[in-house]
Amino acid sequence: MLTMKGENMEELTTAESMVMKTIWDHPHEMALQEIMKLTNETYGKDWKSQTVSTYIAKLVKKGFLRMLNSILNSLNMVVLHMVDLDLE
Repeated sequence: MLTMKGENMEELTTAESMVMKTIWDHPHEMALQEIMKLTNETYGKDWKSQTVSTYIAKLVKKGFLRMLNSILNSLNMVVLHMVDLDLE
């Protein structure tokens, strides 16, 4: 599991760690559908976009990710940016 160093220690769940690792392993801006596809392939999951979206929202809330742009359309695209963190 990943935790942030410092005053506001946050621990990621196993599922959040899977999504975060997928994003770290592919250091380019990704749409929700791409994150979902890569996470499912890597970890043998069958998560739907809403499930991955929920984990992404939690990662944003915990400060691990920042949303640069959110496009609300039929493709449900989300562009994400990793936060520069001191992780242990």
